[in-house]
Amino acid sequence: MRDTLATVFLSSAVLCTGLFGHGCAGSPKGADAHPHQAYESILKQAVKNDGVDYAILVDNKDLAHYLKWVAHADLDKMPSKDARLAFYINAYNALTLRSVLHFWPNIKSVSDVVPNFGFFKVTKHKVAGQDVTLDDIENTIIRPTFNDPRIHAALNCASRSCPPLAPFAFTEAGLDQQLDTVFRRFANDDTRNQISVKERRIQLSKLFEWYKVDFVSAGGAAAYLAPFVEDPAKKKVLETTPTIQYLPYDWSLNTP
Repeated sequence: MRDTLATVFLSSAVLCTGLFGHGCAGSPKGADAHPHQAYESILKQAVKNDGVDYAILVDNKDLAHYLKWVAHADLDKMPSKDARLAFYINAYNALTLRSVLHFWPNIKSVSDVVPNFGFFKVTKHKVAGQDVTLDDIENTIIRPTFNDPRIHAALNCASRSCPPLAPFAFTEAGLDQQLDTVFRRFANDDTRNQISVKERRIQLSKLFEWYKVDFVSAGGAAAYLAPFVEDPAKKKVLETTPTIQYLPYDWSLNTP
């Protein structure tokens, strides 16, 4: 069964169907609504604490409509760098949802439905007129173009160790505060970043090892994390402990 699903998945050039554009009559939010608002309504239904209820998204027309808009969006009409970054974060997360649904309910982990993480690196999705993989969106577009380490808490890879999917759409106007919010939540999450005051031990998410180059300019992952950590004692450990260990990464699907 999995082989059949993988064949269908890999042969699909674009995962979205339907018709939806900015200001079009088919918008679930009405003619004057921005597509991100419709996407946010989807998230409010599906995000359950740290997980996602994929079952309620099966055959969700609003998600298909949103991804149709993502496919043909005009970046030249996005007025700022923040608008474009919000667009790409939302696109990545929405496409990840839709990609999981292609395998639902037989998917247990995004790491093995297509060999060698093909979930991220093989299948092409149309985004703003370009055919790109999820890996392209993150590592060829977002990271080098926008140079903001907080995005690692905003992008969701549909796995338990990944920072939770935010229950809101990222927007141009609210982007800086939204990125602070999700990164602060990630920094203070004891299941994903463990800081022992008694043992003076730092065990961080594997994301900080995989993307350590993104934190070099801040003095490293611990130095970048420290301002976001609320516990003064843990903050002190981050500022004074030179050794960092990394936690195992759980790739099992992020269901509730």
